[in-house]
Amino acid sequence: MNLKIRTIYFKSQNIAQLRIFYSKLFKITPKINKDTEEWVEFDFGNINFALILILDEKYGKSNCVPVFECKNEEVSNLKQKVTDLGGKVLMVDYDGFNSALCIDPEGNEFEITTFHN
Repeated sequence: MNLKIRTIYFKSQNIAQLRIFYSKLFKITPKINKDTEEWVEFDFGNINFALILILDEKYGKSNCVPVFECKNEEVSNLKQKVTDLGGKVLMVDYDGFNSALCIDPEGNEFEITTFHN
């Protein structure tokens, strides 16, 4: 299986404050095409670090969410394995990608998605 961690993101209720904090802390500018009021993404080379605005928590307990990226044909198999192993698939195929937001048996969130830019 060709798998990598594409992004790790923090959930935030004040994304503007965290955008400033991490920009100044690491002296880095958010990606222009990925900087909105709901999502900010910083390029750290082989892994992106992002912030997402979450005002209403309705999923797992994680505040830090890894995004695992794999080949398109592997996503369906992994979705099934998540449930077979006692996890849950919470949301699928959002933002136009073959993807899934999942939680493991202890409530930790993670995403599985296809390779994309």
